[in-house]
Amino acid sequence: MPINCVTTQLRSGVYVAYGDETESAIGVFDATTDKKVGEDFKLGAHPESFQLEEKGPKIFVNLASISQIAVIDRNTRKSRNGSFRVLETNFPMALDEAHRRMFVAARKPARLLVLDMDTGKEVASSSRRDRHGRHVLRSGP
Repeated sequence: MPINCVTTQLRSGVYVAYGDETESAIGVFDATTDKKVGEDFKLGAHPESFQLEEKGPKIFVNLASISQIAVIDRNTRKSRNGSFRVLETNFPMALDEAHRRMFVAARKPARLLVLDMDTGKEVASSSRRDRHGRHVLRSGP
């Protein structure tokens, strides 16, 4: 039984993230027939959230328990070497494909990270606070 189930639809496939530790994966189902498509994408850690590139083959999977974002190619079904390392407990994530940016919210410490979608490098973060205690987005690591 899945611990966490997230669905998203792209073309005719429905992607479902589930499981914990070694039993975790993303499965794909045909939206019109409800049949499983191919083998699952194995993850090795609990998938907190994930995003699919709309104009490319990548799946970005937030693996908060190991502070990583896995990058998987949907076509080859292979995980990219050197998945993105995130130093905090990363949870929600969103993509800005036009500008090749990934926005990741972290809990400890609470902050917003902006990563380059292709390299995983931090391009901005909200680690600073203004005089009112609000987070301020700053460029650079």
